[in-house]
Amino acid sequence: MKTHARRLNALMDTRRLELGLRWKGVVERAGITHQTLLQLRKGQAVADFTVSRVEQALEWAPGSIARIMEGGDPHPTSSDASAEDEGEDRLDGPIADLLDDGESLTWWQTPLGRTYRLESATPGYAVEAGFGANEQPEDVIDDLRQLLESTLAQAEVLAKRRSGGRRARRP
Repeated sequence: MKTHARRLNALMDTRRLELGLRWKGVVERAGITHQTLLQLRKGQAVADFTVSRVEQALEWAPGSIARIMEGGDPHPTSSDASAEDEGEDRLDGPIADLLDDGESLTWWQTPLGRTYRLESATPGYAVEAGFGANEQPEDVIDDLRQLLESTLAQAEVLAKRRSGGRRARRP
């Protein structure tokens, strides 16, 4: 396990340098503390939400850190990675007509099926979800849109709560 943790730390370090970031930049992008990042880099247990935020900060696909800890490799999600290099498929032809303007859909195989990523026409918003191996892109688009709409609604609630620079009080 220590070997995987050392490898995770090395891969995270390489990735942050590829992105032109210092560790402080990773912390800021992920919205976590330096201490929490250090725990993750050492292979110590942290919340799943934290792992997800760090993967986003490093522009890695969800599950990348788990793959590293199991001896695999991370999957970048940055726009400079080609679909062919990452083993992803993208829509074109008649299925692409199912997408709204500004949306994009990518997917990749996982041991449990496929993970699909729907990027919104609203910059910076995307959702990813796992589906069974037989699920086809045309079958999951509506489900992903509902998930995306819910995510956008939650983001709007959080933004309203944070407006004015104070946190909402709990009843």
